[in-house]
Amino acid sequence: MNEMKPAQVVEEMTFKRAFERCVREKYVTFSGRASRSEYWKFMLIYVVILFIAQALDAGLFPHTVDETGMGGTITTIVTILLFLPGLGVHIRRLHDVGKSGWWVLLQIVPLIGTLVLLYFLVKPSEKGTNKYGPQPSETL
Repeated sequence: MNEMKPAQVVEEMTFKRAFERCVREKYVTFSGRASRSEYWKFMLIYVVILFIAQALDAGLFPHTVDETGMGGTITTIVTILLFLPGLGVHIRRLHDVGKSGWWVLLQIVPLIGTLVLLYFLVKPSEKGTNKYGPQPSETL
């Protein structure tokens, strides 16, 4: 006789949901897993927010922005506020592919470190439960 398995709820990871999860629910959470969808959608919103902050700095506080366009008051505040959620989702994404969060330090190695880390970040999730927890529901 065929046994019926309970249906698993698959959550749609919208841009809004990804940002809310990283900033509100898991602000300083470095355990567990984050799907590719959650990670990349959060990062896209993060980049857009930084771009807007830099534009506001250039218009409102031009004396605080250096030649590179960085260092403005608003950009600095946004960077500080989003640093921990960004680090958390980065580490959880590494956990999702079975890597330790310490791999994030690979960014210190110019070019090669960034390329290896990028490879890990675009890999599909490990199926099922790994040592960092169950597979994120939006990837089932």
